[in-house]
Parts: sequence; C-alpha cells; structure tokens
Amino acid sequence: MLQSSQTLEIISGRSQEIVEVDAKYIKDMLNNPDLQPNAAINRWIQGILLFDFELRHIPGEKHRGPDALSRKEPTEEDWEEAVIDEDRLDEIVLWAQANYVACNMPKNRRHAEALPSFKLSPSDQDQSLKQIREFLRTLQLPSFSNAQAKMRFMKKASYFFMKGPNMYKRRKGKSPLLVVFDIDKRVAILTTAHENVRTPGGPRPTTTNT
Repeated sequence: MLQSSQTLEIISGRSQEIVEVDAKYIKDMLNNPDLQPNAAINRWIQGILLFDFELRHIPGEKHRGPDALSRKEPTEEDWEEAVIDEDRLDEIVLWAQANYVACNMPKNRRHAEALPSFKLSPSDQDQSLKQIREFLRTLQLPSFSNAQAKMRFMKKASYFFMKGPNMYKRRKGKSPLLVVFDIDKRVAILTTAHENVRTPGGPRPTTTNT
C-alpha cells in the first residue's frame, strides 16, 4: 500500500480503473467492510472505496513482478514521499468534479458597459451536494447501486455539517466554507471576487461555493 499511496493524487477524480490482484480475499474484505477486525483495516478500506475501480484477480504465478514490488522494504525516502495530506486529497477530488465557469472578459474595461458574463449550470456535483444536505437534515440515506457507492457517499458527507438552514464544508485548521446552491448567488460571489481582485486593497470574499 505504500507504493499505491504515492499515486493517489494522480488517480483522484479519474474514471473507473482496473486493479489487478493475486489475493481473492481482498474482494471479500472490500465488499464487507463492517466485518473487519480493527479500525486500521476499516480506515484502509474506507480510503480505497473512495475510488471507482474494477478488481480483477490474477493467478499468483502470473503476477510475480507486482508481487515482488509490494514486498519491497520501504526506505526513509519512501516513507517521506508517502505522507498524504487528506485535506489536500479531498480538495483534488472536488476539483476534478467541479464545474467549469466560462467568463467572457471585455478587452477594454474602461469602455465596457456590462459586467463579465458567467455561465453556470446544475451538475452531478450539485445533485450530490443536495443529497448530502437532505441526508444531514433527515438522516435518511438515498438509495445506492452497491456498497462502494454508499461508502463513498458517507465519506463525503462526513466533510459537511448543517447550521440552521445552511450547509458548510469542514476544513482542518480553517474556517468552514458555506455551500452555495443558488446559481444566481454564485454569480454574485464570483462577480464580487473579480471586482476585489481588480481593486488594490479591496476586501476578500469570505463566502464561497463548493
């Protein structure tokens, strides 16, 4: 798992990958995370289930190369490179799923009569955030196609909390972020951010959308 951990930032947010293993019991472990003996193993499984992948069994005699790599004793340099900032990983996943914002900026601001235009539309990310909000409000889970999807949803939902009518995203050591669902409000926030960047010494926006 040490070597695998070094590739997390590369595969985060990508479409389904194929993982080849020579141990059949791994599939049973991933399909039954609640049956494992300790928190460390459950934490390991929880991290794996964040990604979309197909587990493919390869007989041991045909899997000697990767198996040898997995048995390599790590050096001090390996351990240093394997340290993962989970908050950073979460931001990478969110970034990979985020909407792109199309901005039409005027060539000459002095002669522009209108503000830059922003194009935002609902996405799968918006739907996922709405499902999390509903879950936090009612504690009723949505339906899932498989156990992996349920685990990914629960993991993502743990990063958010409700305070009154608003939902916020937790951040380690930082102020939480307000989740903005209304598209018009997002446009207003982006416009304000743009104006503050243009104005030297202007105040920085404190509310953003996830």
